[in-house]
Amino acid sequence: MNKQQALKTYIEFYSNKENMIKIYDNASLNRKEFAFYNKSFKNYQMKRHFGICTFEFFQDVIRFNCLNWCKQGINKMYNLYYSMVVYDRPLPNLAFMGKNRDLRWSFEETMTYIKSIPLVIDLDSDSLEDLKLHAEYIIKICKRLSNPKVYFTGMGFHIYDDELGNKFNNDLKMITGFVQELKDNVTEFIDMKIYDYRRILKIPNSLAVYEDFPDEFRMFIVSEISLNELKNFDYKNYEVTWKDKN
Repeated sequence: MNKQQALKTYIEFYSNKENMIKIYDNASLNRKEFAFYNKSFKNYQMKRHFGICTFEFFQDVIRFNCLNWCKQGINKMYNLYYSMVVYDRPLPNLAFMGKNRDLRWSFEETMTYIKSIPLVIDLDSDSLEDLKLHAEYIIKICKRLSNPKVYFTGMGFHIYDDELGNKFNNDLKMITGFVQELKDNVTEFIDMKIYDYRRILKIPNSLAVYEDFPDEFRMFIVSEISLNELKNFDYKNYEVTWKDKN
């Protein structure tokens, strides 16, 4: 898609209330940090430390930080992220900063509010052509897990396993050791850098936006996929393509 097509597609997707409800209802944002990120931006690549406690406020944050700009033809097609860790209380509402900036949790304070650390495994791909091979690695990894859920994230996969994660009792060192063993024995493409309390991950059911070349874009829906889908994986099933409305 060119820039104009991508902006229209992005606006339509996040203006659709059903899409927004699906994202919000599955994200548990009232106990996670919400963030925007797009590595293609020259300025303001990341905005984070958002506390989202209501669906209405979720809509407002998307509208203020993304849609209003996109409707003016300005590329603010952020990807949506949330924190890997779950907190025992809502984050302060810092969506519009201003005078509330001093309410932001310090790193030391944040550590005391952590309720749980889920087991997440991140497999990154260098190209779309690699995804089919990496899907085979995901199948092998899932055989070592208890109750995995797999999400296609646009240029890779996330695997969540809450059941096995609970057995690690929020011990990040134990989680890292377990995943390192998978990296050593299954695939080197597992990203070990995510095991940091501050790490954020793409939100399921949101759009993953990529700028391949200047003003050339591809979009995918961050989707939960079954093991059967992995056996003959085709990223095109999750790609959002331009539909001419004229």
